[in-house]
Amino acid sequence: MKSIHTGFFLLIIVLFCGTHPTAVHAQQSYKDLTIKVFLDAPWFELTYIRRQIPYVNYVNDPMDADLHIMVTRKSTGSGGMQYTISFIGQYTFASRKDELSFFTYPDETSDEIRKKFVQNLSLGLIPFLINTPYKDRLSITYEPGSDTLPAGPTDPWNGWVFYTAVNGWMSFQETYQNLNIWSNFNVSQIKDRWKHQFWFSNNYNESNYILADDRSYRNITRSWGAHNRSVLAISDHWSLGEMAGASASTYSNIKLNLYLQPAIEYNIYPYSQSNERRLGFNYSIGPRLNVYVDTTIYNKTRELFLRQSLYLRYYLIRSWGNIGASAGYSSLVPDFAKYNLSGNFNLSIRIIKGLSYNLSGGASITRDQISLPKKGATEEEILLQKKAMRSRYNGNLSFGLSYRFGSIYNNIVNPRFEL
Repeated sequence: MKSIHTGFFLLIIVLFCGTHPTAVHAQQSYKDLTIKVFLDAPWFELTYIRRQIPYVNYVNDPMDADLHIMVTRKSTGSGGMQYTISFIGQYTFASRKDELSFFTYPDETSDEIRKKFVQNLSLGLIPFLINTPYKDRLSITYEPGSDTLPAGPTDPWNGWVFYTAVNGWMSFQETYQNLNIWSNFNVSQIKDRWKHQFWFSNNYNESNYILADDRSYRNITRSWGAHNRSVLAISDHWSLGEMAGASASTYSNIKLNLYLQPAIEYNIYPYSQSNERRLGFNYSIGPRLNVYVDTTIYNKTRELFLRQSLYLRYYLIRSWGNIGASAGYSSLVPDFAKYNLSGNFNLSIRIIKGLSYNLSGGASITRDQISLPKKGATEEEILLQKKAMRSRYNGNLSFGLSYRFGSIYNNIVNPRFEL
């Protein structure tokens, strides 16, 4: 029996050693001499990229990388995207930074978009690979043709884009049923100097509650809104615009709201840098008309007033993380005692290798709830959130730390059990 145990123990050792070769017997490979890359591209599947570009080492932490690749994007007028790939060198490449941009279109599939990304990513990697063994395996192909740039395509829609959708959601159990139906219709035209946008939305929500004593409650809320925004670019820093629209909400005690607000905006940084950093303010002022479902706490069934708003926004994205913050002030004019102050922020910082800190939150002080119904709300309406209630402030906060340690490499592709 002892010999059987000894043999089984030796077999386990042999199998373990056979599946875990030691570094002593490891041979140096091309991968040991190529660059280490940290890819910060949340919109693309890393597994696919590793398969298409296997000649770099993918690492889990930017502190371990020779090259930090950061991808940002912004919407285009057609409903597509402009992606910008920033190649940020570190350590021996610290003096080098390159950028490549490419466009996608709303009728392109996910596969077409990721192929475009890989093509541009491959081109951007070449300068960083010329001193690695892989340089002899890389090649650039050129498709001969006319050197005259093709004329721009004729657009019968002149840049106008239309989008519509109707959606529904339902859940039910023995004592509760909920139905939600919403729809929206968007029209936009975005040019270099002008931007026109119109959107309409409609929402219906119904909830039914059945209690143990056969009592039942039904809660129905409806809302709709039609809004327009037009913007004219004056320079790379200044813009003029107007916002107008109409809306209604049973929850907010609004039978009809009409508004028109001219606005001006200034961005300290050029708009051409908006995918990396923004710092600016937006001011608007204009008339509003409210028609209420029920008489308000100020004994109004309708009122016409002037409202002003001022917003300050800051956004910065860098290889070490990103920061975003906004502050807003709005008030009735000249009744400045009815105002709203709000602020929001988000922060993500890589502190040291493997350790990141995340913080976000927001708060507002509300003194402008002029549409609250005079008769208040019943206990049922409060519990079912059928009507808006007085709240002098609200806020939220989220924070946390994350830490990653272990192997710095992330080259292996194994998609099993990820269906």
